[in-house]
Amino acid sequence: MARSWLSSRSRHLLLASALALVAPAALPGVSHADEPVPAEKAKSSVAPENVYLGNAANFTKPAEVDADAVYAEIAEYKRVRDESIQPGTAEYDLLMSKASRRFYKALRQAQKDGGYDLVARSGSVTSPDAVPDVTADVIAAL
Repeated sequence: MARSWLSSRSRHLLLASALALVAPAALPGVSHADEPVPAEKAKSSVAPENVYLGNAANFTKPAEVDADAVYAEIAEYKRVRDESIQPGTAEYDLLMSKASRRFYKALRQAQKDGGYDLVARSGSVTSPDAVPDVTADVIAAL
């Protein structure tokens, strides 16, 4: 009986390499960036810098808020704007700190009331589903 010039292991590696060249789509773990993602696999996403409350890497029920519209309704912010109080002054820092506390308190209330696990800047959540805007709820909670 003649001995093959390839060992059994070498034949398996050669066969695997040939398959990889012929049918890469059949190999597990191979990325197929050009293939469309089925709707049931599409996932919501948001950039972390746009998140006010929640975890950008792990959420299932997001909401969005227009922070500018909310701040426009906060008395301390109105005073800063109307009196042209300059950044870097003690008065500015004190008023903006109070405004931010009011914003986040109202935001947390709207998040809790709606059962949202993430609240982000308006227009920043990419999702296959509609993302509710809770701006009016946050303003009402002020």
